Amino acid sequence: TVVVGFALSDALEIYLRDFMSEPIFDLMISSSTHVYKADVDKTGVITEAEYIIFKLQQMQRLDTKLLNRLMDQFDEIDFDNTRMLLIGVHIPNEAQTLEMQREIKGTKLTMIEAWEAKKAKIMTELGFDENGKLKASVSEVRRRASLPGNSLAVNTS
Repeated sequence: TVVVGFALSDALEIYLRDFMSEPIFDLMISSSTHVYKADVDKTGVITEAEYIIFKLQQMQRLDTKLLNRLMDQFDEIDFDNTRMLLIGVHIPNEAQTLEMQREIKGTKLTMIEAWEAKKAKIMTELGFDENGKLKASVSEVRRRASLPGNSLAVNTS
C-alpha cells in the first residue's frame, strides 16, 4: 500500500503540474487583481520589468531570495546610483570584453579584476568624481566615450 500511495502521489503531482498548471497560469496571467502591488517604488506607474517580476512571483516561478541577490548585484554595479547601467562604463561592452580576454590570457588575472582596473580608468576619463557620481550628464558621457581617439572602446550603440 505504501508503494501504491507513492505512485498515486507521483501521478497526482504530474497531473497537477502538467495539466492543471496551464489553465491556472492563464488565469493568473490575465488577472489584474493585486497588480498594483507591482509598483514597488510607489510611483503610481508600473514598468514592464515590475509587471513581469510581479507576475512571475505571483505564479511562484521566481524565487524571492534569488531576486534579492540579483537586485543587490545590480546595486553594486550601479556605483553612481543612476538606476541604469551604461554599457562600456558600468558593464563592459563587447570590444572591452574581447580586449580584457586578450589581456588576461596567460596571467592569473580574472575578468573581474581586469574590468575593475579598466573601469577605474574609464571613470576618470569620462568625468566621474571620487564618489562615483557623474559630473556630466549621461548624454555627455556617451558623447565623450564616442570621440575619435578614445582608447576606452566604449560602444554607445
